[in-house]
Amino acid sequence: MNTKASRKTEKGFTLIELLIVIAIIAILAAILLPVLQRAQQRAQGIRILANLRQLAFGWQMYAGDNQGHLARGGAEAQVNALTGPNDPSLKGANAQWCPGRQDVATSPVSGALQLSPAGTPPGQNAGYQWIEAGVLYPYVNNLNVYKSPEDHSFITFAGKQLPHVRSTSMNAWLAPVVSWNGESNTVSNFYIESQLRRPGPANLWVFIDENPAGINDSLFVCDPTKQYWIDLPAIADNGDSGIVFADGHAEMHRWRDGAVLNGTALLAAQASQTGNNITPQQNPPADLNWLQAASAYPTP
Repeated sequence: MNTKASRKTEKGFTLIELLIVIAIIAILAAILLPVLQRAQQRAQGIRILANLRQLAFGWQMYAGDNQGHLARGGAEAQVNALTGPNDPSLKGANAQWCPGRQDVATSPVSGALQLSPAGTPPGQNAGYQWIEAGVLYPYVNNLNVYKSPEDHSFITFAGKQLPHVRSTSMNAWLAPVVSWNGESNTVSNFYIESQLRRPGPANLWVFIDENPAGINDSLFVCDPTKQYWIDLPAIADNGDSGIVFADGHAEMHRWRDGAVLNGTALLAAQASQTGNNITPQQNPPADLNWLQAASAYPTP
């Protein structure tokens, strides 16, 4: 009797079959990767809007606790004069929604630290201390809310990276400590809630994510009497950025002006030039006009 076990010949994939499988995987990847990318962008947008809504809610609560008076904002001149986050004026005439600068390591006037090197503990981080000194911090005390999840920017000082701690800026016409460019008589400035009737809370923006290449103080200037950009919005992967209005609704606004879409490069070039005006690359300048109408209005 033959007890030798019979051997079964195992057949592997042919080269053609392997190429077909690889081609199918490549096709599926080409289909799925854009879908996954869009899902990631939507998730980032949701986080950005959630942060802005929290700030807007804190801004509303502050007004409610202060007889309708709006949280004030300080420009570079007011921030530069501060001796630090414990400056007594921050409890009085110079109180601001969020003092501190993102474009320098120290104040050119007082010498006060503005940012700290990467890895500095939160309790010792100068940038975080400025946020905590703001009048909105008691209402929004999560430091991560003040910075977009897409912002990984920093400045370099003494060979060290000093990360930005804030990417959000406030409408410069909302209760400024000093009206921007002295335009208190030519542009509407809003100091109490009752003044928001025009253009109305749903049509007046409060916070926006600002381009990290141009962010400095905590105010974003969009002047309705000028036909050029002064500050530029940040740009997410979709060509949009987060913005929240006085009634609390927020949106990811899609920009089409090349001056906004290419803002980082334009702001870098601007740093070596005189002046701070960026000409719109739209004709007519629809993006600029839209933001102007939602920022303030010219006064007679």
